[in-house]
Amino acid sequence: MRGICLSLLMAATLSAFAGSAPTYVVQCQSDAKTADQCLVDKQTYIGWRTYHSSCNHCHGQDGRGGSFAPNLVSGNAAVDDYASFVRVTLEGTRSQTSVMPGFKDNPNINDRIDALYAYLKARSDGRLPSGRPAK
Repeated sequence: MRGICLSLLMAATLSAFAGSAPTYVVQCQSDAKTADQCLVDKQTYIGWRTYHSSCNHCHGQDGRGGSFAPNLVSGNAAVDDYASFVRVTLEGTRSQTSVMPGFKDNPNINDRIDALYAYLKARSDGRLPSGRPAK
């Protein structure tokens, strides 16, 4: 019974995120080489903070990958698809070489998942260079 309830809760949570992907706003100087030369909206800045407090330990500085977690800013299909990003982030995933835990019970992640996606999407789209963006 508990397993069924948990499955229904996860399905409801994922369907709540099935809408359109969050957007980001990035305004950079024309020759910006680092993010501190770019202004971002509040949500994208919160995403940067969330990433660097919870994700960079495994996924590396600015999402470029670590020793045992993939690069999130280039060549990662999960960041291109919002629903996949939410599913993997909340439920976790397992491959032959690594395991990502699910964060559905972590309010520091699940309450800020749209902001986290906006930040990583801005990075993966090449609109936001590495480093701390300006508020």
